[in-house]
Amino acid sequence: MLTSKHVFSNTGVTYQVTLSDGKTYAVDKVRFDDALDLAVLKIAGSGDNFPVAHFISFTQPAQIGQFVLALGSPASEALSVTFGILSSTNKTFTINTTNTYVGLYQTDALLVAGNSGGPLLDLQGQVLGINTAVDTSQGRAFALPVSQEFIATTLASLATYSQIVRPLLGLQYKDITPTLQKDKNLPVSAGVIVTDVLA
Repeated sequence: MLTSKHVFSNTGVTYQVTLSDGKTYAVDKVRFDDALDLAVLKIAGSGDNFPVAHFISFTQPAQIGQFVLALGSPASEALSVTFGILSSTNKTFTINTTNTYVGLYQTDALLVAGNSGGPLLDLQGQVLGINTAVDTSQGRAFALPVSQEFIATTLASLATYSQIVRPLLGLQYKDITPTLQKDKNLPVSAGVIVTDVLA
């Protein structure tokens, strides 16, 4: 099961998952990824057949302007659904001046505290993303994009390494864009200086 990491503010407690039919299951294992505000939960095995969400494919990404549904359970109430459009993609949003998330979907579907971790769906019921944050000052909501391919690689990485493994460029650099923009004689408007190469 996928949800938002920030929903799990207390790692010293035992969590449970309650399905729409009212059945409750213990969470056997939780893996976190702070960079994506993502939590992957393993439900304790019971032999039951769990309902499965269908995710869009990376080859057919969500489109700006398409209708979306945002699901959640604010304040631990019953399931709520709101309707909106996908306003923008590849957005950056900073929470509490410390956590910055990139590559997000932006939607005008109404979200409130407690909607985090719920799915953002298209009208066919396919999962486009995971509701992550709300900018109440501008009436915007954000979701982490997910796809079939993202799920497959994430689960494979967790199974092998117990964490999400990412490639590393291996360079440290200093941004010199402001300096270049001030010098009108240079033909470039952005750039960096490589300061170190990691072994």
